[in-house]
Amino acid sequence: MLIIGSIQFMLFVTIAETLYPGYNTGINTLSDLADLPVYEPSATIFNITVFLLGLCLIIASYLIYRKFGRKIFPSLLAISSIGIMGVGIFPGHTGGTHVLFAMTAFIFGSLAVISSFTILRDSLLKYILIVLGAIGFIDILLVIILQNTSPFMALGEGGAERLIAYPVILGLIALGGYLTGSARQES
Repeated sequence: MLIIGSIQFMLFVTIAETLYPGYNTGINTLSDLADLPVYEPSATIFNITVFLLGLCLIIASYLIYRKFGRKIFPSLLAISSIGIMGVGIFPGHTGGTHVLFAMTAFIFGSLAVISSFTILRDSLLKYILIVLGAIGFIDILLVIILQNTSPFMALGEGGAERLIAYPVILGLIALGGYLTGSARQES
C-alpha cells in the first residue's frame, strides 16, 4: 500500500501538472492544481490521487501496526493520512480547512518517515529515511517560522513545498520496498 499509493501519487500529480495551463513547479504549489481558477482535468486528477494516497497510507498504517505491534510509526502515518485525504476533499480555496489538513499531512508525514526506524531491522535504509524525513520536517518548520525568509523559499513556494512532500513520498516508496522484500524472505 505504501508503494501503490506513493507511486500513483507521483505519476498522477505529474500528469495533472502537464495538463494545467502555464503550471510552474517552482512557483505553483501542489494544491494549486485544484485551487481557483479550477482547470480540468487537473483539479479532479489531483483531488482523486491525493485522496487515494491518503487512503492507501491509512490502510498501510493499520497493516504495519498489525504486523509489528509498534504504535509510533503507524500512528504518525495514520494522522498524516487523514491530513492527506483532507487535502483531496478540501481544495486550497476552502482556506483554513485546507491549510490545517495540509500542515497535518506535511508535519506528521515527515515525523512518520523519521520514526520508521522503529520498524526496520538492521538496515542502512533507516538512516536514509531519517534524513529524508528530517529534510521535510526542517523545511516545513523553517517555512512556518521564517515564512518567505526561509532558505527553502529560494526554490519558490512550489519548490519549497515539494522539498517537504517528495522526501516523504520517496521515503514511503523505499520503506514499502524494504517491507515487501523482508516479507518475502520471512515466508
